[in-house]
Amino acid sequence: MIKLSKLIFIVILALIVSACASAPGQKFTGLAEPVVDQGDIYIYRTSALFAVAQPFEVSLDGKQVGNLYNASYLHLRLPEGNYVLKVSPGFLAKTSDIQVHLMPGKQAFFEYDFQTGLLANGFFLGSTIEPRDQEKALNDLKELKSST
Repeated sequence: MIKLSKLIFIVILALIVSACASAPGQKFTGLAEPVVDQGDIYIYRTSALFAVAQPFEVSLDGKQVGNLYNASYLHLRLPEGNYVLKVSPGFLAKTSDIQVHLMPGKQAFFEYDFQTGLLANGFFLGSTIEPRDQEKALNDLKELKSST
């Protein structure tokens, strides 16, 4: 049986670790109003205990555009075009990427999906960037904070 002092220590440690890599922005309040000549990309990462204190680098066409923290999203407003969206969870970890064709006035939603629980691995094998429909994305986004 775990002693109360050990349990308190574990809870305090978990709170400290989770505070280290929390998203700096505000909680999601809704989609940005679309504009005629640009499109919007929303990429997000839902809450998970695995890699809770680890921000993941997000790049677009090889240029870093931000980080995904635990339970966070990144909103990018860009001109129409084709882009390569990439998420890199760490130095030795598998990098995931996806080709995106962005249309003006449209919104595209993507979730960075990786194994958690017993199947979690530090190399992020099996991780992907998955397109999401607006309904699913909005349901997920309402629990997240902005990475910016």
